[in-house]
Amino acid sequence: MLAKLSPDGSQLVFSTLLGGGDLDRGSRIRPASDGTLLLAGTTGSTDFPGAPPAPTGMQRQFVARLSMNGSELLESTQLNASGTGSISDMLTLPRGIMVSGSLNAATLVAPDAALNTPVGDNDGFIALLS
Repeated sequence: MLAKLSPDGSQLVFSTLLGGGDLDRGSRIRPASDGTLLLAGTTGSTDFPGAPPAPTGMQRQFVARLSMNGSELLESTQLNASGTGSISDMLTLPRGIMVSGSLNAATLVAPDAALNTPVGDNDGFIALLS
């Protein structure tokens, strides 16, 4: 659930749900320069909205853009990895959204990656989503 409160915290401005039929967790939210909201997290749902489905039993990291009032999912994508992980930060740039985090994965599918082979049990990543 995503909720926005009035500046003094006394009133609920809006609340919305984002997720599928399995375990989904939002971990970061940032306002984008265009006034929309960016939400990042982890999904295990095969039916997570607006993005290609994750295979059953696999968790993937997602980034979603919602309208400023939370009423509309504008876009959503998932980072394609064969393990678990998390997004720890996001930054909006003129060219897209930069995300960073960690993965405990055998692979991160990023064909143009400078380094695409994990070297430990938990590796960091940086990705530009455009």
